[in-house]
Amino acid sequence: MKLYFNLIFCFLFFLSPAQTRSIDSLSKLINTTSDSTVKVKNLVIICMEFNKIGDYKSGLLYGNRAVVTAKKFKIPMQEAQALNNIGIIYYNGGKYPEALHNYFNGYKIASLINDKEEQSILLSNIGAVYDEQAKYDKAMEYYLKSQQIAFEQKNKELVASNYNNIGSVYLKRNDLKTALDYFLKGLKIKQELGNKYGASNALLNIGALYYNMGDYAKTLKYFMGAYKYKEDLNDKAGVAVVLGNIGAVYMEIGEYSRAEDFLIRSLKKSEEINSLDDRSNAHLNLSELFKTTKKFEEALFHFTAYKNLEDSLSNDSKSKDIGRLEAKHEFDIKQAVFDAEHKKEIELGAEREKRQKFVSYFIAGGLLLVLLFAIFIYNRFKITNKQKIIIEHQKIIVEHKQKETMDSIRYAQRIQESILPSEKYIKNTFDRLKKE
Repeated sequence: MKLYFNLIFCFLFFLSPAQTRSIDSLSKLINTTSDSTVKVKNLVIICMEFNKIGDYKSGLLYGNRAVVTAKKFKIPMQEAQALNNIGIIYYNGGKYPEALHNYFNGYKIASLINDKEEQSILLSNIGAVYDEQAKYDKAMEYYLKSQQIAFEQKNKELVASNYNNIGSVYLKRNDLKTALDYFLKGLKIKQELGNKYGASNALLNIGALYYNMGDYAKTLKYFMGAYKYKEDLNDKAGVAVVLGNIGAVYMEIGEYSRAEDFLIRSLKKSEEINSLDDRSNAHLNLSELFKTTKKFEEALFHFTAYKNLEDSLSNDSKSKDIGRLEAKHEFDIKQAVFDAEHKKEIELGAEREKRQKFVSYFIAGGLLLVLLFAIFIYNRFKITNKQKIIIEHQKIIVEHKQKETMDSIRYAQRIQESILPSEKYIKNTFDRLKKE
């Protein structure tokens, strides 16, 4: 019998009771509010409310309205969130290329605006698509990238969700001990946070693990716990999965009547929400059940239905679509990295040019100051030199005049000395005259 391991999708909103108002009241608010951000947020919430009850058509309608409105009012954060939720709806409907297309587009936007939380959410959900395609290495790669961001952001909800999803990969690889360790860590955090949706999925996966171990009593215990949560949450997609898994357990222990009851209920629920994957799983298990109970016509009917759905889900064109989307995503990411690096280089170039201009202006200013100082010093030198020349010239003139004066005085003295007789001559003359 085939069981489903329920991956915990990283939804945009972990809804509180206040947020889970009726769809009608939210619709009225959308039509009356003038706040574009509030409008987009409520469109996204309604999208997820329809997803929870399995009304994927209405969910897509509101999800696409959210994308259009977010683009119109340039609210990239809400646009990425809306694309994520649209991807979840497509995933639940078994339309994996469409899911990847929306996840990749959402991730590209989240990366451009550096919204780390939304990047982590989308990486985990991309991993879930590869997980479903049994590309476990690829799935683990995305889960671990998501978990790294979740740890960095200290986001317990995302950490717990990734624990669950990483555990699912180990479970499918039959590493049961490691898988159980991850499931229990995820369950503990979800219960601490009061997240019933996450807790229900963790319980479902722990039940699947015990199923693989052949411990059917514990399997039923955990499945029934998950079923109670799913019913309380009105999670129709989750209810379809749990019912199918409980039916598979009852078949293993030989309680065929109960097995048929749960498997039929699972098929009806999956048809109600138009989940191709759940319908395929239910048909396969019913085919096995009726073959065991020797109801071969019913067994053939359900096996044929199963094959038709499997062909629809996993034909070559789908695989090629996923391959093309993956290649395009890698190209877009490389282009985004190139654009970011190119933008950074331009900014660095502009910054360098700005610095160079500043240095040039600084040097030019310094040279101008040096030139002005040199001119000032030169002018001072010229003035000082001129003053020195004038002073020296005046000094020469003064000295010349002084010399002339001194020369004149000395000449007069000689004249006087030459005109005036000596005292001795005067005395002798005076003595001679007295004798006479």
